[in-house]
Amino acid sequence: KLAGILTELSVTPERGLTNYIVVGVGINCCQRMEDFPPELRYTAGSIFSESGFVCDRGTLISAIIAELDAMYTAWCADKTAYHEEYCGLCKTTGREITLGSSYGEATVTALTVEPDFGLRIRTPDGQELVIKSGEISVL
Repeated sequence: KLAGILTELSVTPERGLTNYIVVGVGINCCQRMEDFPPELRYTAGSIFSESGFVCDRGTLISAIIAELDAMYTAWCADKTAYHEEYCGLCKTTGREITLGSSYGEATVTALTVEPDFGLRIRTPDGQELVIKSGEISVL
């Protein structure tokens, strides 16, 4: 795992109003394998540990912002074409994944990405569900 996304949301329960939403992205850039705690060394990584490339953080974030802007422009121009391209590039669908949530972990099958970008999964008992949050690992 080279990167992660963290989201936080505060809602006023009585009125159902959103107080705030915070989204953060963390990218491991220059860590060596020995920089990670022993329990993470086989699951965590960085751009450097995986490629040997020392990246400049300013250049990296500039490239990410430019790509996010291009993705948003493409999505606004044609949501269906964007979704189709996304699905074509997705490496998760059709594979077994571990799904982690506040209820624990389960091994499920990732079926497809829905038009709203929820992930359709099949549970071991054959039930199909669409998930919109949680942590997954491809097996």
